[in-house]
Amino acid sequence: MRVSIQKYFKVIAIVFVLVVIGLSTLLHHTYKEAVTLVKEQFNEQQIMVARQTAIGIEEDLTLIVKELELLSRMTAIRNMDMEEAEKIMTQVFEHVRNINVNDIALIDSKGVCLLPLMASHLRGVDFSYRKYFEKARTLKPSTPAFEFIRFMGVDIGGKGIVIAMPFFIRDEVFGGVILFTIKVDELIN
Repeated sequence: MRVSIQKYFKVIAIVFVLVVIGLSTLLHHTYKEAVTLVKEQFNEQQIMVARQTAIGIEEDLTLIVKELELLSRMTAIRNMDMEEAEKIMTQVFEHVRNINVNDIALIDSKGVCLLPLMASHLRGVDFSYRKYFEKARTLKPSTPAFEFIRFMGVDIGGKGIVIAMPFFIRDEVFGGVILFTIKVDELIN
């Protein structure tokens, strides 16, 4: 009888070991699938957040470009009537401040900043060497030029975007640019 009980114990032990191995394999496989599923869901959520952020940025930039286009067509801007241009730019700034614009400036055809709304220390500074200005000189009406910048006068070291819209005086003579500056961190928020 002892021999048969030992055989049963051996069989039970072998079955128990096989069950433990089977459960371990099943649990390991289930764990791997769960980790993969969680990673996929996390990646999908991150992609959705990135898409929503990109859509928001695109909408803001579209509104900003439309505002610049309207400004570039205004007679006071095109004629460089500084008093009237400043009034208009101040009114527009109150509106576009809500879509992350942090400054508006009017630059003449030579690249001299005539009317910076918020950064008065830039009045009279020559920006003719800047990429956005050089590009704007070659563009057609209603076509913006963009340049990524690092702020040096205000918020030193901060990153931003300049969106410059050329404006033209009679018969498509380049008159200068009207531009908005936007801090990158404000655009993303």
